Amino acid sequence: AGIAGTAPRVTIADCVLESVLFGIYLKSADGSVVRGNTIRGMDLPVQRRGDGIRIWQCTSTIIEDNLLDGCRDAVMWFSNTLQIRGNHVRNGRYGLHFMYSDGNVIEGNRLERNSVGAFLMYSKDLVLRDNVFAHNRGPSGYGLGLKYMDRTSGERNLFVGNRVGLHLDST
Repeated sequence: AGIAGTAPRVTIADCVLESVLFGIYLKSADGSVVRGNTIRGMDLPVQRRGDGIRIWQCTSTIIEDNLLDGCRDAVMWFSNTLQIRGNHVRNGRYGLHFMYSDGNVIEGNRLERNSVGAFLMYSKDLVLRDNVFAHNRGPSGYGLGLKYMDRTSGERNLFVGNRVGLHLDST
C-alpha cells in the first residue's frame, strides 16, 4: 500500500498517491480519518489494479473528500459505523464495495464511470443520501447494487446514464 495504518485513531489527510497499486489500507484502525486525499491507480487492466482505499475491520472511521481515479475499488469490509462522505470515485471497477459492514452512512459521494457505482452486500442499517451514481456502464453497469441487504434506506440519490440504475438481489 502507498500508506497503511494498523493502529486506532490514524489520520491520513491531504496526501497525493500517484500510480499506486494499492492506495490507503486501514486494518483494525478504529476511529480513524481518511480525508482530502488524491489516489490514482496504475495504468493496468481493471482486474489487475489494487484498491484505492481498503478499510478492513474498522469501526467509527471517517472517509471523506477523497478522489480515487483509476483504482479497482474502494473496499469497506467487516467495518461498522463508517461515515463515507463527499468522495469522488471514478474509472474503476466498484466505486464503493461494502461487505459485512453495518450501520454505515454513505452521503454526498459521486460515483461515476465505474463498472458499478456501488455494490453493497451482506450488511444492514445502511443509509444512502445525496449521492450521484453516473455513467456506470461495465458488464453489469449498475449504478447501485444491493445484495442480501437489510434495513437499507436511501433518499435524494441521483441515477444518471447507468446501464441499470438500481439492482436488488435478495434485499
